[in-house]
Amino acid sequence: MEEEKEFYTNLGLRIKALREKSNLKQESFAQLLGLSRASVVNIEKGRQNPSFFLINRMTKILGVTFDDLIIKVDLIESQEETLISPSMESMIKGIAEKEFKESPESVNKLRSFIVESLTAN
Repeated sequence: MEEEKEFYTNLGLRIKALREKSNLKQESFAQLLGLSRASVVNIEKGRQNPSFFLINRMTKILGVTFDDLIIKVDLIESQEETLISPSMESMIKGIAEKEFKESPESVNKLRSFIVESLTAN
């Protein structure tokens, strides 16, 4: 169950990054998807799991492939172990503790940001 929660958290972060890269505000993105802004917020935070149909619509709106959206989430999860050394993991937790009171969500967001930065083309 924890693995599923982590997947949807990472998926939400990926959707948010792609939405922002497309210069779409949450409200505009929500309208294009036929959702409320609150639903977009919940999806981006991993609290609401989008259906396959909704994911398909997102790929079209964001101009990405399914692989760009989903497969890269899996790559982020699998590459975290190889890209982030134990000392870097310690640094991430230290920064999260200092800046965000080390909530598990903030540690995951910071880790995902670093991995995405390391794997960006």
